[in-house]
Amino acid sequence: MANRVEWFMKQAPQVHADEAAKKALCHAEKEWLYANNTSDLTVAKKEIPRYKQALREAGLVRGKYFKDYEETWLLYLSPDKEKMQAYTDDYNTRRTEVVSGNQYPITNAQALIDRALILLESETGYDVIAGLCLLTGRREAEIGITANIRLYDKDNIHGYFRGQLKGDMEKRDTEMLIPIFGDRTKVCQALAWLRHRYPQWAARTPAQFDADVASDVRKHCKDWFEPLFPRCELSITAHALRKAYAALANHFCDHPGWSDEAYIARIMGHDPEDTYSVRSYQYFYIKA
Repeated sequence: MANRVEWFMKQAPQVHADEAAKKALCHAEKEWLYANNTSDLTVAKKEIPRYKQALREAGLVRGKYFKDYEETWLLYLSPDKEKMQAYTDDYNTRRTEVVSGNQYPITNAQALIDRALILLESETGYDVIAGLCLLTGRREAEIGITANIRLYDKDNIHGYFRGQLKGDMEKRDTEMLIPIFGDRTKVCQALAWLRHRYPQWAARTPAQFDADVASDVRKHCKDWFEPLFPRCELSITAHALRKAYAALANHFCDHPGWSDEAYIARIMGHDPEDTYSVRSYQYFYIKA
């Protein structure tokens, strides 16, 4: 694909001043990408950003989004909304079908919490992130880059989390009241230790963090937690631990006035109407 981007960039300067030719080039290139990639999501998330970056490096584009400077290169190269919506609908349907009727019982919830607390004492950041994923339910990149947690003073289980990565900046800056399992003070200390021990992570974007760090975190999650999920068909990644956290919260935390689905949506940072996402968190349940 690198050669294809190089070819595209040889054409781009020639049509830069001609809007009709620019639009035609972009549309033709998108059609080529959709025809030569197995997934529409790959085109949107991986391939098209290569073209946009190349345009910025060549000085043909200043911002990252069309609205920044009304640069039509970015508008014409935007992923097709219809294709992305079709992919999303299909993905959500398949995700719901996997969960429906296939819930996995967690038979020793305390063992999960104890394992996570032990990992907070590790000198390896990947271990600490793995532990925090289970105890707080946050994403790897949130823990590594954006998460801020302060204790809630009206009980001994909740805390305020700020730094959600899914959504806009307003959502990222909004505090959410979430359960924190184990020793809450120890959780906050572990998060502070990560910030001190790995200051270079703060300079990374979430995508860079996922590329550089998250793959190692997934391996540590698998190594430490998989033995506690015998015969589980789901790969025990940080995302799986996020689902296990939702099951812990739903089972152990009172939520009067909230349905299970609405409560899970609330603590996981999703809109209550997002039923597909909520159902995916119901893969695990606590078996007494």
